Amino acid sequence: RVFCSSICALGAIQDLVVIKPITLPKKLTTALSMIPYVYLGSAILFAATGTGFIICRYDPFIGIFRLNGNAPYLYLGAAFLITGMFIARPYCRFFCPYGVLLGIMSRFAWKHLTITPSKCIDCRLCEVSCPFDYIDKPNVGLARESRKTGVRRLGFLLAAMPVLIILGGWIGHRMSVPMSRYNHWVYLAEQVVAEKVNPDLKETLETKTFRQMGTSEEELMAKAHRVRQQMNMGGWILGGFIGLVFSLKLIGISVSRTRTDYEVHKPTCFSCGRCCSYCPSDEMHLPNFVPGSLAYNEAMALRDPNAAAVEEPAPAKKEKEPAQV
Repeated sequence: RVFCSSICALGAIQDLVVIKPITLPKKLTTALSMIPYVYLGSAILFAATGTGFIICRYDPFIGIFRLNGNAPYLYLGAAFLITGMFIARPYCRFFCPYGVLLGIMSRFAWKHLTITPSKCIDCRLCEVSCPFDYIDKPNVGLARESRKTGVRRLGFLLAAMPVLIILGGWIGHRMSVPMSRYNHWVYLAEQVVAEKVNPDLKETLETKTFRQMGTSEEELMAKAHRVRQQMNMGGWILGGFIGLVFSLKLIGISVSRTRTDYEVHKPTCFSCGRCCSYCPSDEMHLPNFVPGSLAYNEAMALRDPNAAAVEEPAPAKKEKEPAQV
């Protein structure tokens, strides 16, 4: 995910406002991480049916960069930036649909960011370096549940996966009618029908323009019906996809893998390198990581908030060497 760390302008503007990031509960972050999948699936469905490009339309920061956005979207972008002062990169973590695709590809990356270039010395300094809480801690020696209990739970989740997929598809099918109303042809067809049923309704600008175009109502109804069918099928696919993702997330939480070192969480890590600067084993940052330095004191304070800053010891006086004859 080099794009997220080094290229993305949306991530850069959010990084600028991070002041005091807080750590959110794991259950909350897991639940919020479902939003990008819903956003991505809905965007694909809307684009495939010609309804619109909702990713560009509802981007919270594009109006700030263009300096010509509508007021509601500017307020939305400002709200994200204010939230980003305490929850680092909220849009990237809980809304960005492109991050979903990058996260999937990041699982299969040939080379990925590592916290330490050599063996981990378990100093725990990187533990609090990530404002996104995307560092997995070692779990060797921790108390674990029995293997039998884990296998039973995994079997139950695998058996529930088809049920969740079908349930999600049914919900998507039920949502197809409301979603189709965002399509221009469906909205126009419903407006024409409403005016025919209730003559007291005044013609809207859309219906007036439609009648002036000379297109028959039969053609309009056929287009609207075709969009409704596409939305119905797409609703089943979208809902099934969300049910599948939800099932896989439950399985990912259930399965525990053995970790001996501190590792970045590959699907979500932005590869920003903050954790690398906290690692004493990294020779690149070692000159700035000596007792008494700002980086060292900040790391120790984060590790133990009650600990006082460590002062740099005074350099030892060198004894004068005897003059050589």
